[in-house]
Amino acid sequence: MERAVGIRKLRDEMTRHLGRVRRGVRIVITDRGQPVAILLPYVRGGRPTRAERLGLLLSGGHVAPAEKQFLREPSLVRGRGPLLSDLIGETRR
Repeated sequence: MERAVGIRKLRDEMTRHLGRVRRGVRIVITDRGQPVAILLPYVRGGRPTRAERLGLLLSGGHVAPAEKQFLREPSLVRGRGPLLSDLIGETRR
């Protein structure tokens, strides 16, 4: 569960909001309606592993798994004309 709270309201009601965070609620802190930070419950035992973080994202519906395998090293594309590095070098002279 997630809740948005403005900076001033967070400051005025910090104890109440920290109690919600202890119960597992994530609080999005906003400044003039724009999100600026997230207040999360502290997890003992260090940072979750990459696989655990991915599992949380997948189970929360924030991301979907890829439908096909990504290419690790895509093939290079040869273009016509001068190299971009040469053009940049000419503009710096």
